[in-house]
Amino acid sequence: MKKEDKKLIAEKNYPLVGSVVLTLIIVGMSFGIELKDDILTAVNAVLIVVSILLGFIGVLVGLIFAQSDNEILSVVFISKHLINLLKKYFVSVYRTGFIVLGLSIGMFFKETVNQVILDKIGDYIVYIDKAYVYFWILFLIWFLLATYRLIKIVVDLIFQKKKEPEKTQPEIKDYTSLENKYMNNSTH
Repeated sequence: MKKEDKKLIAEKNYPLVGSVVLTLIIVGMSFGIELKDDILTAVNAVLIVVSILLGFIGVLVGLIFAQSDNEILSVVFISKHLINLLKKYFVSVYRTGFIVLGLSIGMFFKETVNQVILDKIGDYIVYIDKAYVYFWILFLIWFLLATYRLIKIVVDLIFQKKKEPEKTQPEIKDYTSLENKYMNNSTH
């Protein structure tokens, strides 16, 4: 496998793989620890940050299409593979972002859901609570890594160094008529 293929596979998969690994580390570190802090404060902060990032990504889409006449971005628009890959990355950010928003909003109704589950299942409520929080953490990290990947790619594309045109000799113009005109006017 070529080095470029390995880089592309790593680029495509690191948000998911990274989020799974980090979530497993968090699960391992938090085993036996009971959360004493109010998680709803963190959920509020996540709702704000995710909403802002989703709005920023929406603006980024507009910026890309506004810059479509840029010679570097035109290469992306011509290549069906590159445009599909970029589209896939945008969709990944939107998908995980809206899942995080949904899960975050669901955290506000946790007590009601717990009561419904308690009536049906009973003793497993603690495990379901923790699993929900870990699932939320998984998607939050996935969203953040996917957003980082997309922003990095777009910034790299926009600010990619352009090829400098070949330097040619400057055009030499005949300024003698202007020189004569001003030389004649200065004597009056």
